[in-house]
Amino acid sequence: MIPLLIVLAPIVFMIRPFRDLAYDFGRHRGGYAFLAVGTYIGAYIIFGVIIGLIMASTMQPSDTETISTYSQRVERNAWLTLFMIILMASLSVVGLYYLLKSNWKKNPKRDSNPDLLDSK
Repeated sequence: MIPLLIVLAPIVFMIRPFRDLAYDFGRHRGGYAFLAVGTYIGAYIIFGVIIGLIMASTMQPSDTETISTYSQRVERNAWLTLFMIILMASLSVVGLYYLLKSNWKKNPKRDSNPDLLDSK
């Protein structure tokens, strides 16, 4: 239960900046909040698979290592991996935020088309 809360906690803090950014530039607020959450979850899955494969291929038990010390090492590395994946996913969302912000400063909103995500 605790790892799930650790994984989902950043989502609470990333919705508001995207809503405020969309409001400041006259864009649809809800769509970009969902975009932030989707980016976080997608990046979490992608980086989880990549880092998990790297960890699985590099973490093999040695001949002199006992089962208990190996399991302790695996548990410690699992927490380290979890925090590394959360960090990478959060940095992906921060990168998206600054990408949208710089793009919207360069290209201000023009006429609204009700079929677009950007329209109000």
